[in-house]
Amino acid sequence: MATEIKNPVLRLLIYGHVWLALGAAAQVWWMCSVVDTRPMLPMLFATTATFSAYGWMRLMRMNVSELEGSMQMAWFRDHRRVLLAVIIAGVLVAATTLYQLALRLNPVFWIACGCAALYVLPGFRGAKQVLGLRRVPLLKSFVIAFTWAVMTVLVAMAGEGYGPKGILVTWLLITQFCFFLAIAIVFDIRDASFDLVSIRSIPQLIGERWTRRVAVLLMFVPISMWAWSALFRFVIDAHRDHAIRTNPVAWTFVLVTIGYIVAAVLLGLKVPRGPLFHGLVLDGLLILVPLLAWVGGLL
Repeated sequence: MATEIKNPVLRLLIYGHVWLALGAAAQVWWMCSVVDTRPMLPMLFATTATFSAYGWMRLMRMNVSELEGSMQMAWFRDHRRVLLAVIIAGVLVAATTLYQLALRLNPVFWIACGCAALYVLPGFRGAKQVLGLRRVPLLKSFVIAFTWAVMTVLVAMAGEGYGPKGILVTWLLITQFCFFLAIAIVFDIRDASFDLVSIRSIPQLIGERWTRRVAVLLMFVPISMWAWSALFRFVIDAHRDHAIRTNPVAWTFVLVTIGYIVAAVLLGLKVPRGPLFHGLVLDGLLILVPLLAWVGGLL
């Protein structure tokens, strides 16, 4: 039996994906600050779309037989009517926001939308079985990472004020993909007790220890990018007086690099599979880096 979260506020934040939705908003804000666009509409879309998509997937899977011991699914069953109403409201807000962003969205975004829509589908046995990309061997974590990377970067690009950034967007997609994939495969360690063997997730194939090692290796991509970016900013501004003390962009990149290092350490730790660590701490990594970026901007 999975460990239960007792606090009702934490249940709402973690089981209800409110914390995750706030993390999506924070990530989009961070990407908007990098590509220099206005964050309001992209953040609103990311928040409502994340909450609605994950809530809908949980409603679809709450009666699946292999998840009978999941406390989160039990919580969804207990509150399904209220959650359905809130999810529908979230879909309406997300759709309205998306309509305003649509003309500025890169076509790849719609591929990610298709992946999200096909991730969980009703099965032939109704509520007791689901199909979708989640059930395709090896795809689970890669679909999640691709969708999150595209959503955070391309939705940020769709904000007002965007100008061509060249190869920067490609690097942002790569670093975001590695970041989200590292988190996703560590979550697969937690899900190993529920996932069918046929899913062939990374932990099922290479074990928990090597999965954590792969997650840490993946984190070297964002760590390297932002560390070099910080060094580059310090070097090109070195001719200015007191540049190291007065360069907020460079210090932002330094703090962001530290954030990714902290994330790599946490992903590499072998800890109990409790819901607070995964739902609060690991999902909180989505907020950690933007928070440090914001602090860097104040220096």
